Amino acid sequence: MFTPPVAPVCGAADGDPNNPATFKSGWDVTVSDADLVSLCPFLFDAIGEVEMSMAQYPDPKEQESRCLLQAHGSLLAIRFRIISAVKLLASLPLNDKNNLQPDELPIYQRWAHHPVVKLPFFGSQTFFDICTRVQNNQKQAAHLSDNEPSAQHKSWFGREVHQHIVPKLSHNIRLIQSLITGQRELRVEVLASNSRLQTVDHNMHSIDETNETVLSRLDVLTSQVATVSSQLNALLSHYSLPTVVDSIPTPPSPPLQQPPTPFAAMHHSPPPGSLVPVTPSPLPPHGNVTGLIHSTHSTYDPVFNTKGEPRKRAPPQHLWHRPFSDSNLTARDFWNEYKYGTNGLPSLESLELRYGTKWRSDRNFKRSDGQCGTTLKSTWSSRLPVYAYMEFLTQMQGHTEEAALELIEDVFRSNRRKTANKPNLSACKKDFVRLWGKVDLKKGLLIVEEPNEHPVPVLPLFPAI
Repeated sequence: MFTPPVAPVCGAADGDPNNPATFKSGWDVTVSDADLVSLCPFLFDAIGEVEMSMAQYPDPKEQESRCLLQAHGSLLAIRFRIISAVKLLASLPLNDKNNLQPDELPIYQRWAHHPVVKLPFFGSQTFFDICTRVQNNQKQAAHLSDNEPSAQHKSWFGREVHQHIVPKLSHNIRLIQSLITGQRELRVEVLASNSRLQTVDHNMHSIDETNETVLSRLDVLTSQVATVSSQLNALLSHYSLPTVVDSIPTPPSPPLQQPPTPFAAMHHSPPPGSLVPVTPSPLPPHGNVTGLIHSTHSTYDPVFNTKGEPRKRAPPQHLWHRPFSDSNLTARDFWNEYKYGTNGLPSLESLELRYGTKWRSDRNFKRSDGQCGTTLKSTWSSRLPVYAYMEFLTQMQGHTEEAALELIEDVFRSNRRKTANKPNLSACKKDFVRLWGKVDLKKGLLIVEEPNEHPVPVLPLFPAI
C-alpha cells in the first residue's frame, strides 16, 4: 500500500502484469461511461470519433486498412484500465493474508498526496457513489467468506472421509445387502412353511370328508339290517317257528373322533378293508423343496455334459449342517465363532480341545448328493491363522481382546475382496507373518517361531472365558 500507484493500478487492470490471463475482477461493481466523462473526456471523444469512422466505413477490410479496429481496441483497453484504477482507489485495503480491513481508510485517502487523486473527479459526488458501491460489495463478499473453510481444512476433511468414513459406509452397505439376502431366504422359508400348512389342512379336510362318508354308509347299512331282521321275524312267526332272530343288534355307530394328524397317518397303516382317501403326498422336510423340484424337473446328467462328452468333475453340492458359518465378515465374527460359539452352537475351540480333528472329519458331514469329499479341511486351515494370531496378541503381546480385534480388522480392511466384501484369508496370513512372525496353533498349544532361531517354544493357552 506504500508503493507508487503504478503497480497497483496495473494489478487492478490486468491482474499480474507479466501474466494478464490470470486477471480476476475483485469487485462486482459496474462503472458506466457517464461516471467517467468528467475524469477523461478526451478518451470518450476519441472513442466516439473512431466509432463514427467505423460506421462510415462498415467494410471490415476497409476498417482494417485504416487501422480503425486497432484504434478502437486500444481505446477500450485504456477505458477498462481507467475503470479498474478508479475502483481500486475507491476500495478498502487488505492485509497480507488477503483479509478485508473495513476499519482502515480507503485507498484514495491513503494516497491523497498523489497528483492524480487531487483531480476534481475524486472529490465529486459521482466518485463517492462509486466508493460506496465498491466498499459495500467488498464487505458483503468478506461476510460471505467468513464461515468458508480454508483449502487446508477442505483437503483434510476429504482425506478423513476417504480413509475412515467411506470404508465404514461400504461395510455397512455390505451388511445391509446381507440382511436383505437373509430376509429373502426367510421369506422363501415362510412361503414353504405356508405351503406345507396348506397341504396339512387339505389332508385334514379330506379325512373329515372320508369320515362323514363312512358314517353315512354305516347308517344305510344299519337301516338295511333292521329291515331284513323285521322281515325274517315276520316270516318265522307266520310258520309258527321259534324266532331265531329275535333282534339283531344294530352295530353301534363308531364314535366321532378327531381326524388323525398327518404324522399319525404317516406312521400307522390303515386296517384292511377301510376306506382311505388318496391325498397328495406331503412336501419334503424343510430345506428339501428346492432339491425336490430340481430332482423331478432337472435334466442334469451326472455322467455326460450337454455336449455328450464325459464330465471331468461334478459341480459342487450343498453341505448339510456345515460347522463353519459362511457369513463371517469381520474379525469379531470369526473370533466369536471360535471362542464363544454362535447361534447356540458350541465354540470351535471347545470342539477342537475335546475331539481333536474328529469333529471336522469328512465322515461326519455329507453333501446333498450323499457323497463324501468336503472342503472342511481347507476351510479350517485358512481360518486357523486368524485364531492363532488372536491368541498370540492377547496371550503374549498383552493386548486386550478389543485391541487385538482392531489389529486383525486393520489387516482385513487392506485385504478385502471386492465382490462379497469378505477378507482374503490367504493374503491376510502373509500380512500376519510380516507383522508378527510365524505363529501356529496345534491341539490347543500356541507355537511361536522366533525370527532367526530354530527352537520353537510351545505355550499352553489360558482357558476360554
